[in-house]
Amino acid sequence: MQPRFASLTPDEERTLREGQQHGPQFQFRNRCLCILLSHQKQSVGWLKDHFQVSRLTIYNWLDAWEQQGLRGLYNQPGQGRKPILTSADEALVNQHVSAHAQQLKAARQVLRQELNREFSHKTLQRFLKSVAGAGSVSDGV
Repeated sequence: MQPRFASLTPDEERTLREGQQHGPQFQFRNRCLCILLSHQKQSVGWLKDHFQVSRLTIYNWLDAWEQQGLRGLYNQPGQGRKPILTSADEALVNQHVSAHAQQLKAARQVLRQELNREFSHKTLQRFLKSVAGAGSVSDGV
């Protein structure tokens, strides 16, 4: 099997350096650095050890770069844990929190039954704090 390396133009190299230094996410910065190191003829085996990922992951990063460019190195939507309480639940949450203004535990019990989802007191507090920043009612926190 032949070694695989990224081949970059000077503009692409500049763009990846900028992304590696100022990218919004740690994973994105790592992927930019990986492509740059691959361009400098670092082997896939060395890259997987350096970034502590699998060989397949390195190949996926190289494929994403070749197929989508810089856009392919960003985290794609849908990665990570899904929220327990969503914006669709906001009205119901606000209704029950207002009804049980001084008893967040009681509001949580009613919401757990109505939404048929398990969540902690802290989860409810974090949700109320996040929607409070968006201008919603969040009495009782």
